[in-house]
Amino acid sequence: MKTHKRRLSEYLSLGFVYSAAAITIGILFLILGFIIVKGFMYSNIYEYSVTSEKSQNIDNMVVVVNKKSEAKDLTYQELQRIFTGKEISWKKLTTRKIDIESYIETSQKEHAITIFGKESRLATYSNTAKEALEATAASPGGVALILQSEYDTAIQSLSSKQQKQIELANLRIQSVFCNGTVTALYGNTALGSIDENDMFSALKGNHKYWSEIGGQHLSVIPIELETFASDKESFLHELEYTSGAVGLAPAWWSLDLKGRNIDTIKVKRREIGQNLKLRYLFEKPTESGKYGGISSIILNTLFMILLTLLFALPAGLFGAIYLVEYGKEGKLIKLLTLGTETLAGIPSIIFGLFGMLVFVELLGWKISLLSGSLTMALMILPTIIRTSQEAIKSVSIALHEGSLALGATKVQTIFKVVLPAAMPAITSGIILAIGRALGETAALIYTMGSNFNLTTGLFASTRTLSVHLYLLIAEGISVDRSFQTATVLIVFILGINMLSKLAIKKMSKNH
Repeated sequence: MKTHKRRLSEYLSLGFVYSAAAITIGILFLILGFIIVKGFMYSNIYEYSVTSEKSQNIDNMVVVVNKKSEAKDLTYQELQRIFTGKEISWKKLTTRKIDIESYIETSQKEHAITIFGKESRLATYSNTAKEALEATAASPGGVALILQSEYDTAIQSLSSKQQKQIELANLRIQSVFCNGTVTALYGNTALGSIDENDMFSALKGNHKYWSEIGGQHLSVIPIELETFASDKESFLHELEYTSGAVGLAPAWWSLDLKGRNIDTIKVKRREIGQNLKLRYLFEKPTESGKYGGISSIILNTLFMILLTLLFALPAGLFGAIYLVEYGKEGKLIKLLTLGTETLAGIPSIIFGLFGMLVFVELLGWKISLLSGSLTMALMILPTIIRTSQEAIKSVSIALHEGSLALGATKVQTIFKVVLPAAMPAITSGIILAIGRALGETAALIYTMGSNFNLTTGLFASTRTLSVHLYLLIAEGISVDRSFQTATVLIVFILGINMLSKLAIKKMSKNH
């Protein structure tokens, strides 16, 4: 009976241990998985003044773009900013840091003004469609507006290389127009935007009242442009004088709504796509990381880690050797051990304040790479000392005695016998220290700063990946970019761990 109870107790204990381990591992993978998935893929809700319906024709004209701009999908509002000179760079549209070079056929100048509202002072006017296409192919930020009827002939006259450099952009140019009663203020709210699926459902007549999709209690009256043979004035007249009316029409018709009881409704939709791209790792950041990549920040992080280890590793290792091999049991050793353990548990913000007062202000090194690296060195020093101390202690006493018996000195024994044997465990401690330094934010903001450019020297301000991640969220720059940076940081740490494990395995075999 006692044996049965003992076995039952063991099974319960093992079950508890395995369950706790499974839950812990599961939570860990859930957190890492969530960050990595969000890092590689985005899923956001956006508001647009146009629907998701795509076309390659805008009032019998086409838009041709250079492939390097990555402008495969453009809205009417984006086209309007491009061809009126309000947008001068692709970075806000496609995150590509390339200047926009717009080209318009001279014969289509008045046509473009009609569509976009005014003339662009920055556009280059070409005599023929072929000239516009050649200029677009030659410029990485090139975009041309030409007649659709002339495009097929002009594209065939280009060389095969030029043809490969350009492509037709997909255009979203349909807006939702409605009678002014639909968006009028009622109570304390007004209908300003609506889910795109609900909007299409309303246009098909599936909703009787606007209140069913977030509006006021007003009948939904769908109006189709085709009913009026695409006649602009007839369509707008029907919208203006029909309460609750709604319909789809070309977005540039909104230019003629002044003084009319007609409004437009923005549509909301969820978009899913690739978040982290390879160029994010190799491009320089601009505007505090809002555009561009993180190449300089990755290099700054590497410089910080190397400098930190340069200061902390020798001091930590020699400190551990002294405590184990030379220090005698007494008040001094106990005091040093207590101090090391206490420092290991002090919050990083305290180290940051110390670094700011001593390195930044007292020594006059200012907020710089050197100040931040020394602060990090002080912060990880206790970890290196404690792990190295335990690693050295774990080396068999027989190795000490054997080395000394063969005539080696104590120094030779330490550096040629003890340290090689303890190196795998010491390396593990160094990995822990690097991990803590990589994830540090608070201490570095006070001592290293937040300059996103590549550091120009030891006394220049800079930022690391963790600081960049914090600032992206704290300053509301970009949640998607913060997940990209977090994914890179995780991969960075995993890479260091894997390389270190390979090194440990190799050292263990050699030993």
